[in-house]
Amino acid sequence: MNFSVWPNYFIAVTIKDYVEDKKTHQPNLSFRVQLIVILFSLILAIMVLTGLGNSSTDTGRTFTHKSTNSSAQDLASSTSLSVATDTTYSMMPNKVSDQQSIVTPFSSTPIDSNCPLKISSTITSTSTTTTGVDQTSATTTSFSPSTSTTMKKSDPQHCTVLEIGDSLGNELGWSLQRQLSTNTILSFVQMDKSSTGLSNSWFYSWPQHLKEFLVQYRPNLLIVCLGGNDEQGMKVNGATEPFGSNAWKAMYSSYIKQIVSLATSAGSYVLWVGMPVMQPYGYNKGMQILNSQYLDNVSGVPGTVFLPTWNLLSDSQGAFMKSAQVNGVESLLRSPDGIHFSYAGEGVFSTYVAKALSSIFNISLRIANPKVITAKS
Repeated sequence: MNFSVWPNYFIAVTIKDYVEDKKTHQPNLSFRVQLIVILFSLILAIMVLTGLGNSSTDTGRTFTHKSTNSSAQDLASSTSLSVATDTTYSMMPNKVSDQQSIVTPFSSTPIDSNCPLKISSTITSTSTTTTGVDQTSATTTSFSPSTSTTMKKSDPQHCTVLEIGDSLGNELGWSLQRQLSTNTILSFVQMDKSSTGLSNSWFYSWPQHLKEFLVQYRPNLLIVCLGGNDEQGMKVNGATEPFGSNAWKAMYSSYIKQIVSLATSAGSYVLWVGMPVMQPYGYNKGMQILNSQYLDNVSGVPGTVFLPTWNLLSDSQGAFMKSAQVNGVESLLRSPDGIHFSYAGEGVFSTYVAKALSSIFNISLRIANPKVITAKS
């Protein structure tokens, strides 16, 4: 016998022994069914893993989906999503890298509750709070009252904070929950969903779900942190508009305004957290477009705060910073993809947001295990 064929012969005999009953030489149907199930499971697992690997920040693919959402504000029923090339970003200035937090107050607590959150309606100057090497400048402008309230003095003070976003919002929310868990005055509700955004409402419509959350949780403050999946095209008036085009910006603006309007009309403040600096060049340019959209459409609405985070995680030159000293110890700030956070970076990001929440909304909060950048590269 030719020895080179022994391996194939051995495999064939082994399979034959399992497929056929040794005594009757009849097909072993039970094994065949098990074999089919195993093969099907392997194929399904490969498909799922492939999808998960590309879902969080996939900005280089084209998606087609038939929407089942009947909302007039959502995309057309047949949506084709395309991504613009890097040239779309080339002329876009970074308007929000100066860390100016834009604060626009209600004139009084927006809903009848015992939540002490309140943006002062009388301060018109600029104040600066320094934390390590990072600064937050809050510019406050007075607006006429939108609603009034009567505080229930007999009940203990309590606030509900609702946080929504994508995978970056998830990381912020997880860390905020850990850091603010000892504050009995707060109930923190985290309703983030990975792979979501405002430009892919065919997948998950944030306006639609936010309506439900506002009724269910009645938050005093809504924290929004999303944008990581929004560098993709949208269907506008039957035509696919690439990310960053004028028509795309107009549609995206309408979604931001819808989120803000839903929350403030329900009596909730809004704290919109800007996207941080990113490592991938074209993707980073896209973040500047998104941050400009948040700045333009959140600022000036009574009861809102836009909080930029660009300088927080950038180096002294304003570029992406992979690591820095955190609480005096050199630490990685970002994950290998240059988009998401490391555990330390997650803590730095959430500490920054928690301190802003405490300062801007005039509420004393205990931050467990705060993480602060003490030296930049």
